[in-house]
Amino acid sequence: MKKIIYVISFLALILNACKSENKANEEAQKTADEAFPETEVVLSKSEQIVNDAFAKEYTAVLDQYFELKDALVETDSVNSIKNAKLLIAKFDAVNTNNLPDSMSNYWKEQIDIIELILQKIISAQSIKHQRTEFYALSEDMLELYRKLGLKEKIVYKQFCPMAFDDKGAFWLSNSDDILNPYFGSEMLHCGEVQEKIQN
Repeated sequence: MKKIIYVISFLALILNACKSENKANEEAQKTADEAFPETEVVLSKSEQIVNDAFAKEYTAVLDQYFELKDALVETDSVNSIKNAKLLIAKFDAVNTNNLPDSMSNYWKEQIDIIELILQKIISAQSIKHQRTEFYALSEDMLELYRKLGLKEKIVYKQFCPMAFDDKGAFWLSNSDDILNPYFGSEMLHCGEVQEKIQN
């Protein structure tokens, strides 16, 4: 008889635990739905497409930005510094002789600003400060890519409303998968695709 009572009690505990877990999952989903209401992804194109001679170097620059983003996703400040230095080197290696004068001048102006931000990432004392500067970098990288884009290259603008004390921040990605560079493993998939730039 005691065994039956124990079994019934045990089953009741499991049932309550399942109900509690389901309720927690429902509440978490509700919170996620409120944070990310159903929004349409904006589809856009860059204003100008760079020529093939310039595209290879520009692709290397973008890929290096994505490497820096991934280091922040991993909360790896040492690797973030390494990738910021490599990104400066990639920018410095770009030959703008293949660009029209107006595009070349615009590129040089933007790179001066971007390299100052990268130096701040390199000298930052914490991953928190690196992430703050990375947001500034992302703003300038997005502006640059909207102006000068690559043929057949898709870039995603992704946004997390909870970054920086709920002020929100975006980053660029070469995939529509959400991997948050501002929180890392704390909230790895917190975010949404806001814009898809496809040239």
